[in-house]
Amino acid sequence: MNRHVYFCFLFVIVFSTSVRAGDIKRFDVIELSMQVKKLPANPFRDIEIVALMKSPDGSSIKVDGFYHKDKTWTVRYSPKIIGTWKYTLLLKENGKQKKQMGTFKCVASSLKGFMRISKSNPYRFVTEDGKPFYPIGQQLGWGVPDRIGFDGLNASESNHTDRVNFMKAFHGKTNLIRSQLSAGNKAGVALPIIKGADILNRYDLEACEKIDESCRVIKANGWAQIIIFFQDMSLWGNKSTSFGKVRDLTNYKNLKGKHLKNIEHYMRYVVARWGAYCDIWELFNEDAFSPDDFLKHLAKVVRAADPYKHLMMTSYERPEADWCEVISLHEYMALPSERVPGHLSKEIGRFKSFGKPVLYTEFGNQKPHGNVAPVKWRVSAWTAFMNESALTFWNTSGKIIPDIPSWGGNPNAYMGAKTRDYMKVLADYTAKLPINLRPTIAYTDHQEIELWALANKDLSVLYLHNPGGYEKEIKAEQFIVGSSLGSYTLTWMDPATGKTLGESETVKSRGLSMWLKPPAFKTDLVATLRKIPDVKIPVDTPKQKNKPNEK
Repeated sequence: MNRHVYFCFLFVIVFSTSVRAGDIKRFDVIELSMQVKKLPANPFRDIEIVALMKSPDGSSIKVDGFYHKDKTWTVRYSPKIIGTWKYTLLLKENGKQKKQMGTFKCVASSLKGFMRISKSNPYRFVTEDGKPFYPIGQQLGWGVPDRIGFDGLNASESNHTDRVNFMKAFHGKTNLIRSQLSAGNKAGVALPIIKGADILNRYDLEACEKIDESCRVIKANGWAQIIIFFQDMSLWGNKSTSFGKVRDLTNYKNLKGKHLKNIEHYMRYVVARWGAYCDIWELFNEDAFSPDDFLKHLAKVVRAADPYKHLMMTSYERPEADWCEVISLHEYMALPSERVPGHLSKEIGRFKSFGKPVLYTEFGNQKPHGNVAPVKWRVSAWTAFMNESALTFWNTSGKIIPDIPSWGGNPNAYMGAKTRDYMKVLADYTAKLPINLRPTIAYTDHQEIELWALANKDLSVLYLHNPGGYEKEIKAEQFIVGSSLGSYTLTWMDPATGKTLGESETVKSRGLSMWLKPPAFKTDLVATLRKIPDVKIPVDTPKQKNKPNEK
């Protein structure tokens, strides 16, 4: 549970000089606040609060705070190092500064910390505790609202659930949420933090509190979060925002534009308020007009304000930019299910050529297909994982959208009970896999199957897919995968159920490869090859008697 500590401050007297803030769990969020007696004209601009944090190892860090509500200013921080922390809060107004000092103790917890890029595999993620993190994501619009479309029964009426039941339904099935903020633009179900063009330096506190509540739920459930600063979609139209039209390269997306200072202030406010809950910053959503120097500058603003150095990206992707650490892809499938894995594999491979993680941050169906396609979601998610990537489904589950015999438009993805079951099988299986599994030889001899393989020296994982349709069983002949020398235990699994197919068997490598024949299957199949350790038999050696000293 988060500790909320409030410090009462008057302009003349500081009521407490030192406060013990209690215990905070590692990677949780502590809130340190100060209050004033009288609000200034603009509380978002006229008063600043910062915290100087000193960790148990002696290192220090500066954390910016924000105007919270009423007469309260707050600093949020997520500590990484266990032990006693010291802090100094500084509240500044009109050249005057008041301070509040205190301590808190960071204690061990089950929280994993923020997403990072693996040092041993540049296409995978880990958490700060060093464990692999394999995303299975979804987006509902902004965060996790208090009322969510869920398990719709038909096309004529919507069904909803609350935040608690939604998180229970997806527990252990997805682990990443994409949250879309905006400055005066509700397109794409974004939540505007700025309401209009006449109040650029004031933010909607009611909307901010909604994001606060969502962030607390996401953190408590151990999910990661992508936060988008600007809903844009400039490729698809020239919509208005608080800072101007999304294709405006004079006053908006310009380093000499009249709104640049307000844009910077807005971004720093977002970082200060929600940085302790974020894993990846996404500058824009579906922006095709921002100049490179403009994006580079915004990335620099975020990097300077962010004490955690979160990963950063934008959409549409800018893979060659130094500041862009993750490649964010969007795609909606007009292809039939059996053709999607082959397409995904090619697209992921194309963008992996830039040497950065590839993450689909929007994925679902496009017309003529509806939103109900659980098998498509299953084969797509497995294919993405096997190609060292992951998918974020745009979840529109409140209503069933049937197939429509026309092109264009996105019904997105219905993530009902069957899809959730499929995602749980994938999540449970991959949770046991090490981060150093890398693509290896997967040769089908041009049979009508698709095959992807990952391996290290002790373990190989195979995913087989039938691209010819799912009505009839496919009986493949032998295929070849890379391996190290030795004997392996081979197990086949149905990715629809997670159940083992048949008995495990022992197979031996042929040089640095393995020749395997799969059982018949209709849609897809998973194989696990675990190396059998070499057994070294100890050899007894006779003890030598001590020889007498020779002179």
